Amino acid sequence: MRMARKYNVKNIRFLQGDILELSRIDRRFHIIECQGVLHHMERPVEGWRVLSNLLVDNGLMSIGLYSKAARAGLEPMQEVFKREGLTPDRKSVRDFRYRILKGELGTYTIHSLDFYSTSGCRDLLFHFMEHKYTPLQLDGMMKELNLKFIGFTLRDARISNLYRKHFPQDGDMTDLSLWEEFEKMYPDIFAKMFQFWCQKQ
Repeated sequence: MRMARKYNVKNIRFLQGDILELSRIDRRFHIIECQGVLHHMERPVEGWRVLSNLLVDNGLMSIGLYSKAARAGLEPMQEVFKREGLTPDRKSVRDFRYRILKGELGTYTIHSLDFYSTSGCRDLLFHFMEHKYTPLQLDGMMKELNLKFIGFTLRDARISNLYRKHFPQDGDMTDLSLWEEFEKMYPDIFAKMFQFWCQKQ
């Protein structure tokens, strides 16, 4: 909203609400983007279902969800935080991060820059609820929701080149069973999230 005011952009309508209540909106959309939200819901597929129902036929959706393989290395730290009954306030996050850096909680390598800011570290490690997925689980959910997988958003061409080297038979890079195999070989490729496009059938 601040940036819209700064640049005098007036053709955006800002709303805030519960995803599960969006079915009340009497509108349909050609494009819906939802990054890093669904996997913090109690039942992510239900939120995704509401959003998919808001798409026009053949409408496009950009989704971001956590990778089970990429976040596996964070689970020991998350378990300690929960076991000790800590809350993700600023002091607790900073103290916990300091213990990790000192090696008090074991030897962990944090590759994410989010670790080095308080708000980023909280988002990286200390959510009240999070769900993580494999490529085949993504495939199952999309089939349930009548969505067609179009492809991952890959910001590094080396990943797509490496995938094509391993699986030249998948020309459009949309076979999620092969992505499942690929992620087992390179479990950190989706460290940020699975970010992908799908289309309503």
